[in-house]
Amino acid sequence: MAAIYSNVKFKNKGVRETGDGESGEGSSNTNDEIIYSEVRIVQSDKTVVVTTPNAADPSHPNRPGSHDPADSSPEAVTPALAKQRLLLCCLCAVLFAAGLIVTVLYVLGKISPEEKFVSEKVKIIEQLQTENTNLNTTLEEKGKIIDQLQTENTNLNTTLKERDDKIKQLEKEKGTCDPKSQNVDEICCAVGWKYFSGKCYFFSGDTKTWIASRDECLAAGGDLVIISSLEELDFLKRSKPGSGREHYWIGLSDAVKEGDWRWLDGTKLNNTPRYWKVPEPDNWKGGNNEYPEGENCSDMEISSSHFSLYDRLCDEQIVNLKRVCEAKVSK
Repeated sequence: MAAIYSNVKFKNKGVRETGDGESGEGSSNTNDEIIYSEVRIVQSDKTVVVTTPNAADPSHPNRPGSHDPADSSPEAVTPALAKQRLLLCCLCAVLFAAGLIVTVLYVLGKISPEEKFVSEKVKIIEQLQTENTNLNTTLEEKGKIIDQLQTENTNLNTTLKERDDKIKQLEKEKGTCDPKSQNVDEICCAVGWKYFSGKCYFFSGDTKTWIASRDECLAAGGDLVIISSLEELDFLKRSKPGSGREHYWIGLSDAVKEGDWRWLDGTKLNNTPRYWKVPEPDNWKGGNNEYPEGENCSDMEISSSHFSLYDRLCDEQIVNLKRVCEAKVSK
C-alpha cells in the first residue's frame, strides 16, 4: 500500500496585473499572491512531487474541472483523499477476512444431514462398544470374585469339618461320651456307626461271606452282632437302612456242634423268648431239629416290622451277604 504524505508549501510566483481592458469589478493594481500546494507521495521507495496551483485561481489550467484527460501527469492527492483511500483499503481488508470466514464456514457446512446422522450414530456405536467392553470387564471381574468366594467357602467348609472332626476326636480321647448328647453317635462312635445302650453298631453296604464279614468286624474293633434283648432287636429294626427286608450276617453259629446254636460269646441260643423266630431252612430234613451239615452260620432277615433267622454256608462265595457289627464303647 502506498504511503501518502502531504507537505504544503506557500510560494509567491509573481504578481498578476489587472488592466483596464479586463473584466471584473473592483480590479486594482495591487499585487495578489498566488498560492500553490506541493504534495509529496512516496510509493515503493519513489517520491513523486505534484505541484498543484491554488484552486482559488480560476485562470490556472489545473483547477478542478479543467484537467485534460490526455494529460498523464499524476493526480493531485489531498489529505482528505488520502484518508478516504486509507479507509477504503481497511474496508477491503475487512471484507476479505469476512469472505474467508464465510468460505470456511461454508466448507464446514457442506456435510449433509445424512452424513451428520451417520456420524452421530457411529459415535453412539463406539460409545456403546466402549461401555460393553467395560461391562464385560466388570462381569469378568465379578466372576473371578465369585469363583474366589466359592473357593474360600469350600476351604472354609473343609476347615470347619476338620475342626468338628478334631473336636469329636478330642472328646473321644478325653472319654466324654455322653449318651444324652444330641450327636451321641458322632461323639461315642466311629464315623458311620450308631450308638445304643453302651454299644456302637454298623450296617455294611458291601457283601461278603460270613467268615470274611467277621474278619471285617474284628478289624474295626468289634465283632458280628450278638442280640441279647428285645430292646436291642427293636433298635436294629429301627436303624436298618432302607425300608424293605434285607439279610445280614450275625454272630450266631453251630459250627462247634451241629444243631447247637450259640452266639460268639458262647451264649446258647434261647428259643424261649418269643422274639426268636427260627423258620425251617429250605433243605431241612425234618424231625429232631436235624439241619443239613455245612450250613453252620446264621443270618437274619430284618425290616422295621419283621425278623427271621436262617442258616447258611459260612465260607462259600455263592452266599455273600451284608453284615451287622457291634463294638463296645470304651469311653
